[in-house]
Amino acid sequence: MIRINLLGVEKRSTKTATFDFDVGQMVTVACSLVMVVTVVVLGWWYWSLRNESLQLDDELAAGRQEVTRLQAFGDEYSGARRPDWPGATTENIE
Repeated sequence: MIRINLLGVEKRSTKTATFDFDVGQMVTVACSLVMVVTVVVLGWWYWSLRNESLQLDDELAAGRQEVTRLQAFGDEYSGARRPDWPGATTENIE
């Protein structure tokens, strides 16, 4: 027996589910992505500035130690005898 469907009932589609975003949802997703990228960039910037600050602090401490060492060296030799060779004056030494 032959069956004829005269009602025109639609068949279910076998397509996979699609995500239909309206404009409001698309704007929300775009703004969220912008905020996430901004937080990541600001976090990286803070981290790099902090590392640079720590490095400069270390260099400053090393420079202060060197100044202290050189001042001690200068204090030790400040009373040393001046050279007697010709042309040696206090203006040339200091």
